[in-house]
Amino acid sequence: MAIFIGGTEKSFGKVLQVQYDNKASTESTTNKASSGNYADVLSVNITPSASSSTIAITAMVTEGASSSSDGSCILRLLRDSTQIGGGTASGSRISSTTGRKTASADANTINSESITWIDTPSTTSQVTYKVQFASRGGGSGTAYIGQTANDSNSSEHQRTSCNLTLFEIGA
Repeated sequence: MAIFIGGTEKSFGKVLQVQYDNKASTESTTNKASSGNYADVLSVNITPSASSSTIAITAMVTEGASSSSDGSCILRLLRDSTQIGGGTASGSRISSTTGRKTASADANTINSESITWIDTPSTTSQVTYKVQFASRGGGSGTAYIGQTANDSNSSEHQRTSCNLTLFEIGA
């Protein structure tokens, strides 16, 4: 892709391939982010065509929580088994890709989290990108994907899909 800036053509690469995963089903976990125990939500494999390729990653995950504190959902993004897109852990503060958005919500609330990240895996071997989730930490809370915690049979409690898309960008 090229655009003109100040009369000069600037090249930003082109999309070489797109890989995608959509999840329409629901999941829940009592795994605790504070102990590093996450459950997989979405997973996509991609084999870059050049070691210089960049992978643009977008994800949209909807989440609910059993309570406004213990069940708050935390997400993290991984390349194979390595976390990417997270903050720096310090002391008891964990590294995650998203924070506890559901902290001020109740069991009838569903939130949407977006993840955007650019990665350069520097390989032409298959790479797996994953989005994982866990509940915040303390107590016995449950984190939900694709539904509210209440999830009663009512139009007030929606079911939603989640997705993970990878774009290989070449020079």
